[in-house]
Amino acid sequence: MPKPTTNDEMRAQRRVVEEALRRVRDSSNSWDIVWPRATRGAIGFLVERPLHDYLTIPAVTEVPRGAAAICVFHKNYRPDVTNRKVWQIEKERHDAYADLDRNAFLQRAEELADGKPKILYARAMELGCKLMLDGLGYDVSALSGAGKKQSGIDLVGVRHDPEEEAEDQVMALECKTTAQGFEKKALRVFFNGVVASLRRSRDTETVQRLHPLIQQAGGEFDYLVATNREFKGPDFTTREGFIILRGIEVE
Repeated sequence: MPKPTTNDEMRAQRRVVEEALRRVRDSSNSWDIVWPRATRGAIGFLVERPLHDYLTIPAVTEVPRGAAAICVFHKNYRPDVTNRKVWQIEKERHDAYADLDRNAFLQRAEELADGKPKILYARAMELGCKLMLDGLGYDVSALSGAGKKQSGIDLVGVRHDPEEEAEDQVMALECKTTAQGFEKKALRVFFNGVVASLRRSRDTETVQRLHPLIQQAGGEFDYLVATNREFKGPDFTTREGFIILRGIEVE
């Protein structure tokens, strides 16, 4: 088991990650910096501006399709004891994006930050989205039944802006990854899983029973499928979209 990170080490790591985040943002106006609440080690997020606007401004109704978010962490980052078993990261072994899609944004960010591409898989995708939403002002406290098959939802968050008269924004995410690769069969299984989750998520009675935050919102929520790839699928409504969440580590 890794030894605990000291406060001085955490501060030093945070400075390195902050510099990497600034370097990417200052070289392009397409990204906004997001920090989650304090966690073990330095970790931050870069969120593509259309996605940042959608998540933070209730008046924005168009969900960006395939919008990118990058998890940036120090190479010596160590999750705390609670998250160690669910935070899983490994080198990306597959080309997750076509040459002409949004991967260009991510590649540019990696070059600027001198990052090494990583893939978030298993529960790390879910934890990464949770930390990112938390940093954007969402209440993403632990929920009973999260990830149960009958709900089709991994995370639910509610964002309330006391300065705005708009209603609370409720975000529900089904977190999927590309860890299994992109062979034809695996892609089909992956796609079918997302579609099935979308169908289950529209069973409002089941969803409300499992997710009190959605019940409090009267069954209404903005659904965003979180994936590491914008896969080919049917036309979803304008209230649904994709997050490409990828990790880079900095020295």
